[in-house]
Amino acid sequence: MKHNEVAWCKPLENMTENEIIAHFERYGFRDEMGHELTLCRDFLDLVALAAKRD
Repeated sequence: MKHNEVAWCKPLENMTENEIIAHFERYGFRDEMGHELTLCRDFLDLVALAAKRD
């Protein structure tokens, strides 16, 4: 099995909300009904918290 991690990817703590969402879109996560993770309100709330800078 070959690891396909993107070498240029910066740490999540240095990403904007849009960059975090794009990062997770590449994984293609979906729920049992086929909805994309990046459309989930709970996920978007977590992204907002993660991207919040003091």
